[in-house]
Amino acid sequence: MSRSRQASIIVGLLVLLALSAVGVDAFISRGRIHRGVTALGVQLGGLAPVEAETRLSQEAARRLNRGLTLAGGDAAPGFTTIITAADAGVHIDVATTAVRAMEVGRSGPLFARLIERMRLWASPRDIATPITIDDAPFLSVADELSIVVEHLPVDAELVVNGGEPKVIAARKGARLNREALKHLLMDAVAGGTRDLQGTQDLQVPVDAITPKLTTEKALKALKDASIFFSAPVRLTYRDWVADLTPDDLAQMAQFFPEGVDAGRPLTVDSTTGRELVEQRLAAIETPPVDAEIVPAVDG
Repeated sequence: MSRSRQASIIVGLLVLLALSAVGVDAFISRGRIHRGVTALGVQLGGLAPVEAETRLSQEAARRLNRGLTLAGGDAAPGFTTIITAADAGVHIDVATTAVRAMEVGRSGPLFARLIERMRLWASPRDIATPITIDDAPFLSVADELSIVVEHLPVDAELVVNGGEPKVIAARKGARLNREALKHLLMDAVAGGTRDLQGTQDLQVPVDAITPKLTTEKALKALKDASIFFSAPVRLTYRDWVADLTPDDLAQMAQFFPEGVDAGRPLTVDSTTGRELVEQRLAAIETPPVDAEIVPAVDG
């Protein structure tokens, strides 16, 4: 017998063996989920769809009622609260999952089904579980969290204290990221086969809100302001001269946020500023004299 003939026989036998194995496998798994199929970490192989749905419902209940510890993080240091995914309206569709599990190895072209069944013997397949979240309970949880973690940004300030300009740092605001919170809760339910006895720690997702006047801008303004106070300002009118000392300027100056970008972070157009200037100008002021009508000298 030639080698090619022997090779053909061997290949034929292997194909026949594979088809026989697939046939036996199909008979064994008739009406039941194929071995190697899992969902939510639960082995579903060998179960009827109804049995699989019951098993998944038990696992779903465990996951949905597990405590989730939500921490405020930097947005609310020290704040924690414990909820469950069920409190937030998370729902696991176990019925659809059981149907999908039953379809593994039974849908598509015949050859593709055979290949998929053979692969399941060597490599298990996890079925994606549909997880959704109901708006009403989720919004209730999100609203309660937002009261704690959300706050408005605070602009930096430039203050004059004891004749010295100083910067009060800005503080970023925080806004609850509700879409990210949804995914966080659903991912916590879907994730792996971790120990479900204790609570799971999660951090509340927030988006930082940048203040209009940042600390960096205020520090630049401080540099500009230091130049303003570095020397007296001289006022002159004809032969009259008066100096506004740095101490005078410190009393007059007020922070002017709108002028920061233009390099004019201070203004002296203040009540104190006007009073000081009026005091200096008092020395050269003369009262007005009204015009008069008088008789002519020649009568």
